[in-house]
Amino acid sequence: INLVATHRTTNEFIVSGGTVEIENTLTYAGPVGGLSWSVLPPNDDETEPWTYVEDGAISATTRPELGEQKLLEWSWASPPPSPIVFHYTLTVPNATELSADLHAMAAATAHNTDFETLATPSPLSVQLAQRFHSADTNHDYRLDLGELLRVIELYNVRQGTERTGRYREQSGTVDGFAADFEKSDEPPIPETGYHSADTNQDLRLSLPELLRLIELYNVRSGTSRSGHYQIDPETEDGFSPFIEPNP
Repeated sequence: INLVATHRTTNEFIVSGGTVEIENTLTYAGPVGGLSWSVLPPNDDETEPWTYVEDGAISATTRPELGEQKLLEWSWASPPPSPIVFHYTLTVPNATELSADLHAMAAATAHNTDFETLATPSPLSVQLAQRFHSADTNHDYRLDLGELLRVIELYNVRQGTERTGRYREQSGTVDGFAADFEKSDEPPIPETGYHSADTNQDLRLSLPELLRLIELYNVRSGTSRSGHYQIDPETEDGFSPFIEPNP
């Protein structure tokens, strides 16, 4: 029997705190009595788990249970015609490394003999884009008091008696920005990006924008303030509170 397995990521932009979709293709030639696909998520005891969310393997006889974090397995007792193409989705932990490896194996049974092959590439390297809130200067996905005070410092920038909240890019500072005391009406367009708190991207920090940051800063875990946030493409600033599960 000829058995070939491949897998790839389909996301254009994979970030910690988001999800990743993996597309799998299983090609075979010859009569088979059964097929299976197994995946080891990149989990260990020291980081938050990668968790199975859903898949598109509608024809599969068995599939992983929602929330599975260890071994993901699909099987086809009566395999559909080759090739079999399906996807599955995993959550990507917060504060994870910028890459992780997925190992997958396909197996087939034919003439009372088992055949196995590793999915290529082996392993599949999932590359994450590094993305943190601009205020999160130590990149731990938590906002502390010092980080909040730094944004308040930028918010309080003044020209004479008028508070402008104007800032500009400046390399070498703790967050890559600095107070802008220029009197011109139009601040220069930044080369690399705006501060995450500046949701309307006018190079000024307004009171509603500061209050939004304070909302993230005030996120709590039980009775303790954690300031824990996560990436959320559905919000105006691209972030949302991360509510830690009860222990």
